[in-house]
Amino acid sequence: MMTNREYFHDIFKYLNFNQLWKPIYLMRNYLADNPTAYSDQSLHSIVEDYTRMLNYMEQGYQDPDRNAIYQKLMQRMWAYASNAYMAWLCREISFYRETQQHSLSHMFTQERIVSTLQNFVTETAMLSLEPQESRAQQEKELYARHHDFMRALFDRLYVSSQWEPAQQMFYEELLLSPAVDTIDQQLIVSAITMNCLTQFDPLKFRLLVNIHMRSTVVEVRERAFTGWALCIQRISLEMWADFKEELLTLCHRYSNELAELQRQIICCINADRDNDIIQREIMPNILNNSNFRLTHNGLEEIEDDPMEDILNPGAADEKTEELERTMQQMINMQKQGSDIYFGGFKQMKRYAFFYTLSNWFTPFYIQHPDLNAISPKAKSGGFINTVVNNGVFCNSDKYSFILSFSSVVERLPEEIRKVMDSEVDYEMLKQTAGTNRPVFIRLLYLQDLYRFFQLHPQKKALVYNPFEHFNDPDGGNYFILKHNIFDDYQKQNDGDTRLLILRARLLYKHGRFSNASELLSDLVKQEPDNVQALSLLGRSLMEEGEFSDAGDYYEKLLLIDPSNKHYIYMHALAQAKEGCFEDALGELYRLKYEEPDNIKYCRTLGWTLMSMGRDEQAEKEYEIILGKDEPSLSDYVNAGYCYWFRGNIHKAATLFRKYYDKKGISDLYVEFRKDEQLLQSHGIGSKELNMMCELVQWDPEAEA
Repeated sequence: MMTNREYFHDIFKYLNFNQLWKPIYLMRNYLADNPTAYSDQSLHSIVEDYTRMLNYMEQGYQDPDRNAIYQKLMQRMWAYASNAYMAWLCREISFYRETQQHSLSHMFTQERIVSTLQNFVTETAMLSLEPQESRAQQEKELYARHHDFMRALFDRLYVSSQWEPAQQMFYEELLLSPAVDTIDQQLIVSAITMNCLTQFDPLKFRLLVNIHMRSTVVEVRERAFTGWALCIQRISLEMWADFKEELLTLCHRYSNELAELQRQIICCINADRDNDIIQREIMPNILNNSNFRLTHNGLEEIEDDPMEDILNPGAADEKTEELERTMQQMINMQKQGSDIYFGGFKQMKRYAFFYTLSNWFTPFYIQHPDLNAISPKAKSGGFINTVVNNGVFCNSDKYSFILSFSSVVERLPEEIRKVMDSEVDYEMLKQTAGTNRPVFIRLLYLQDLYRFFQLHPQKKALVYNPFEHFNDPDGGNYFILKHNIFDDYQKQNDGDTRLLILRARLLYKHGRFSNASELLSDLVKQEPDNVQALSLLGRSLMEEGEFSDAGDYYEKLLLIDPSNKHYIYMHALAQAKEGCFEDALGELYRLKYEEPDNIKYCRTLGWTLMSMGRDEQAEKEYEIILGKDEPSLSDYVNAGYCYWFRGNIHKAATLFRKYYDKKGISDLYVEFRKDEQLLQSHGIGSKELNMMCELVQWDPEAEA
């Protein structure tokens, strides 16, 4: 016997295959197994119309509209099955059941929705006429009532059924009305998007497209754009063939925006990786070059050493320069789209504030009723105003910040509170500000969405997560580019290089390096100075093992930008991999001279020196690497080689054990076999290799 989830899975599968009778059969069986599950009787009329059409067909009638009628029946069946599916979710899945129950606190008619939203704007404006002594209390009550209404409306839309045309027209007028607050409009757009991601609704999708093109409010417009772009992946072009030409037109008109959105999505997905870089490289530098140290009680200020200025008079300036360089590195990461705050704020989504579904998507406003209980000192002052007004945090993180800050503000020293209350130029928070730019607004909204899908306590219950990694060859991360509408689009728009490059990134991401190289090779023939294409082509060729060709492309990049350290490094790496060690060595030493402690340069330099037989010099590089806080497992293996070549077997075995303890002897042996050429060049054959494996596992204490 099929489970209910399996029923719906198969129903939509067959509908996507353009089959009608099988979904009807499955739906009848589902209703027979669950007689009280769904009360809509319209399935009967679908069956009647379909049977009538088949009868006419059997009798030999030629109906020129038969295909169109069949398509309409398919769409009616889709709507019926979608509504039954949403009803099942709200009955069986706790997340959707709770959302529906929360929405029942209000009765929603179109007249009530319009009057409530418009009256809120009017009443807010009238507050300024109220007496000062009663205004604050009236404001609290007004915002509390309105928040309760919007919370319920958001929940109702989130689990709503398939729309009729009248509903689309109603919400479209509402979202374009200047008499409705823009925060309410943004929330409604988000609720519609989340519903359409749960179960595709063509009228909700069309509304998002129309709002994106017609709204004059940039925040509303960008939410709608993000919404329909995310929902592309939910469209079946077999089911909704009439969308095909419309989507092709949209892809052409907004190709730059779609390409940028896809890049921003990848930045969101890389949030954990970026956080790892911050924790491993940036924060230690900040702490090492500031007057603070991290203890189990938090940050503690370090008193200045009076002898430091005498013994090392340039130390203070060096620390300042290194701190500025590190801070600039973080600023540059954010300018490039990195979600640098995800790691810091992801633990701050456990407040009761985030138990309310709509709060994950609510634009920040200081009058939010759920902020009433916190200290007023946490909601005002120069520093707070900079945080909430400059927009470097997404809305979700702004709420997290205020809630977290309120718990410590009373314990801060008075001197710090005075500084934070003043209008100080908080450069770190202002350098990246561009809050009125559509691309930046879109990025922050994506970060809000990403936090919801990654951090909501019931995230596993969600039907669809657009940021997930799927097992298909093209990967769920690229849900915009992977849709087959883009195949048709690119056939008609060969010159759209931004989407071609993103397609190549997609191939590269999933290990299809030769496909990426082929696509990029054609592109650079047409655009020989396209830096993005050249750089990605160089990386793809490196992964293929085509080091000589990769080196040629990095040479071209260096002609365009001779001082770019990344290009210099990759060119040197390609030369080293090709066996041109002397050529690589010069470039690596130059890079190392400019950044002596750059671990990446030390690693490549150490390997190159070992490959040349200069093991004593290589040992110095590995000493730097091992002196850092967290060397990688491969660092232990490579440093072990160096000591092995130098005859220090005990030290080599000790380092190999670091790898062995984590990965086991089989993986260590595989690493040895990968580097067989290097080992043989130092006179180490299979016997010595096997004996080293035995030595690594040998425990002299156990033998005793």
